[in-house]
Amino acid sequence: MVIKKILNRKPITLVVHIQTSGIQKIGIRIEDIIKPYSIYIDRVQTIRGKGKFYLRIPQSPQVAKITIYDKNRRGDNSFKAVFEEVPLKRKFTVNQITNPVTREFVKFAQWFSDKAGILDSNQTIYIADSGKFRIDYVNDIRDRKTGRILETPARINKGTGIIEIARNKFKTYTIPMRMAILLHEFSHFYLNRVMEDETEADMNALLIYLGLGYSRVEAIKVFLRVFYKTPSDGNVQRYKVIENMINNFEKTKMRLIGNRKSYNRNYYYDGEV
Repeated sequence: MVIKKILNRKPITLVVHIQTSGIQKIGIRIEDIIKPYSIYIDRVQTIRGKGKFYLRIPQSPQVAKITIYDKNRRGDNSFKAVFEEVPLKRKFTVNQITNPVTREFVKFAQWFSDKAGILDSNQTIYIADSGKFRIDYVNDIRDRKTGRILETPARINKGTGIIEIARNKFKTYTIPMRMAILLHEFSHFYLNRVMEDETEADMNALLIYLGLGYSRVEAIKVFLRVFYKTPSDGNVQRYKVIENMINNFEKTKMRLIGNRKSYNRNYYYDGEV
């Protein structure tokens, strides 16, 4: 089942009511009808007769191509789908972010994540309008000494704050997955108290990402994908902290004030986004 739907680039939550004749794995993919490699949602869920997809879409295309399918290829007649639009639940909008540096980067990151599938990556540099932020878009990220291709989709220069992105990996990510990675790299340089601390960067990125209403599922997917390529005890512990943060985010106390951000070990936010 393929549906064209006008979303007008507005933030929205789509509730998709599914009815099946039995237990079925139903998939939903939402992408830009024009731009290749521009997927906003990619979700699979087991439906037992009746079920719902809650799809958070802070960034949406002008016109979406929505594909709903049965994973076992039983055909469109094996299920019914009804759409409902509801307001996006979020803790703040981009313009409500009080830190001007964070606010500007989020806008730049949203632009880049939306366009990354079609942007040139032949050693191409993209710079924010203010000139403050720079992304070097390359086909693959390589070890600076050996030239070996690295598994990481992104890294940030500790001295300059320049972010390097690997297009061959990034083009396969959904827009929310791209945002999670970009916010993680940004946090290392601009928000962390300890620049090298990966868990601190994870938490800082998720506070912004989840606060803006991005999909929790897409965040879990991207971290699992990165950790799968680089397994270690440290990444196992990082994932446990990330999962706890995502699962308990609605309980998180958050306020937007003028001091540099910080958080305590219970992940209650007490600073600035």
